[in-house]
Amino acid sequence: MRAAAQRGELRSPLPVGFVHDDAGEVVDEPDAEVRAAIGDLFAAFAACGSAYGVVAAFAGRRFPLRAYVGYGPGSCAEAS
Repeated sequence: MRAAAQRGELRSPLPVGFVHDDAGEVVDEPDAEVRAAIGDLFAAFAACGSAYGVVAAFAGRRFPLRAYVGYGPGSCAEAS
């Protein structure tokens, strides 16, 4: 792992909303559904002002969930 880091080849999972492109650069998530869900999360927080309120706002809603099975676009799975 240290050798990969020294070569600049170490890639770790990114926060939801970001992916590595083919060149290894960090870019915004290209999946519009994921970007919309992230926007909805922040809008819910702005509206209610608490994490508890966000959880209540998302109760029963299905939204994309980042599945760390890959590092590129298209590595999302539907939440169950």
